[in-house]
Amino acid sequence: MKKIICALAVGVGLSLLQGCPPNEGSSSNTNTTEATGPAGTTETSVTTETSTTAPAATKPDLSHVKVGQKYHYTMTNAGAAPMTMIYEVKELGDGLVKYTTQMIMDMGQGPAPVGEPNPMEWKHVEAPATTTTTTAEGPKTDITHETITISGVKFDAMVITSGNSKTWVPATGNIPTFPGLIKTQTDGNTSMELTKIE
Repeated sequence: MKKIICALAVGVGLSLLQGCPPNEGSSSNTNTTEATGPAGTTETSVTTETSTTAPAATKPDLSHVKVGQKYHYTMTNAGAAPMTMIYEVKELGDGLVKYTTQMIMDMGQGPAPVGEPNPMEWKHVEAPATTTTTTAEGPKTDITHETITISGVKFDAMVITSGNSKTWVPATGNIPTFPGLIKTQTDGNTSMELTKIE
C-alpha cells in the first residue's frame, strides 16, 4: 500500500514538470508580497513583476543547483494529511541534473520515508521548430513572470495561468530550469509547493 501511494504521489508531482510555451507581448505592474512559514522551515519572499516579456535565453541557468542540495515540496490533497517530497541532487552536467525523490508521509506513527529514494533525471531539451497546426479552442493561457526567493535561492519564474489553474515554473527567460516546478494551484488552492532548499 505504501508503494502504491508513493508511486501515485511521485506520478502526480512529476506530471506537473512539463515545459511551457514562449510568450509574446508585454505589460507591467509591480506588486510585492512576503510570506514566511514556520521558523527554520520556509522563508519565501515573492516579488511580482507582471510582464509577458522575458529576457532571451538559449539554455537554462543551473548556477543555483549544487550537489547535495535538498528541495522540499509540500503536497496537499483534500481530506488527507500533507505529504513532503524531497528532491536530492546527486550529479550535475551540462543541462542535466540527476537527483532522487523521496516521499515523507505520516501513516499514523509520525512522518517517515515511504519506500526507497527514486533516481530521476532532469534534462534540458531543445524546443522543437515551430509549426502551424489547428487545435480546438481551450482555456486562454496567460504567461507572466515573477521573481521568487526560497531559502536564499532566487528564481525567475514563469507564471502560467490557464482557466482555474496557475503554475509557477522556474525559468531562464522562457526556458524551464531545475527543479521544474515551484508551485501549482487550482481554484486558489495550492496542491504542491517548493517550501525549503537546504
